[in-house]
Amino acid sequence: MADNNFTNPWGPGGKYWNTNALQNNVLDSEKLKTSSGIRTVRNSSKQSIWCKNEDDSGVFEIQSCNSTDKRIDGLTHWVRPKQVFKVVTGLDKAFGITVYDEGIAFNTTFFPIDKDFNELIGGGWLTSPPDNGWKLIFEKAGY
Repeated sequence: MADNNFTNPWGPGGKYWNTNALQNNVLDSEKLKTSSGIRTVRNSSKQSIWCKNEDDSGVFEIQSCNSTDKRIDGLTHWVRPKQVFKVVTGLDKAFGITVYDEGIAFNTTFFPIDKDFNELIGGGWLTSPPDNGWKLIFEKAGY
C-alpha cells in the first residue's frame, strides 16, 4: 500500500527547503523586501544576526525574517561563535546574502559564487578582529 503522507523534502518545510529555495528564489516574500528593493542581507533564520557597516565600525541587528539594503562588511552567525564572516566589498550588493539556520549563502543563479569564492578574494570567517573597526562586531559574536 502506498504512503499517502509523503512530504516533498524540497517543498516548504522539507529537509532541503532552504537549499531549494535559494536556488529558485522562492523565499522572496513581501516582508523580506527593502525600501530600495536591493537586499544585501536577508535573515531567513530563527535568530537575530549582527552586521558590521561597510563605511564605519557601527553594528546593527537584523531580526529573524527581516532584511536590509545597507552595505555590510561582516556578519555574525551562532553556528560560528566568536567568529565574524567577512564579506568582500561589493559582493553584498552584487549578489546579496541569505542567512539560514544552517549557515550563510550568496544569492545567485547566474554565476557560481559561494563562500569559497568570497574567501578566495579576501573574505571568509575571521577568528580575531583585523583592526579596531571590527571590535564591536566581534563583541556581538562573543569574542
